[in-house]
Amino acid sequence: MEEVVKLELEIPQELEVDIYLVARLLQVSQNRFLADILSREVALTKERLLLELGTLFAYGKIRKDDLEELVGKEYAEEMDYIKKKAERSFEEAARIGRLISSR
Repeated sequence: MEEVVKLELEIPQELEVDIYLVARLLQVSQNRFLADILSREVALTKERLLLELGTLFAYGKIRKDDLEELVGKEYAEEMDYIKKKAERSFEEAARIGRLISSR
């Protein structure tokens, strides 16, 4: 069974009314509804932020050690691998382009 934690949130009363209504219409508990929404939003935000960090890293705007500090060694290594692979692909494409244009 998945381990869960409890969070206490302070939200505007109007939002609470909307949550109650939507959960009721979907025929799920308010907790289940909020957990699903929160899970999706966190995953999308994480994906977007990692993509933005990867882009900054690829353009040399952020160093690898800074990246490791922000996202951990595993993500930093993966981004470094992708950057190096892209650089090699670009170099290979440039080489092929030179060969074709010299004909």
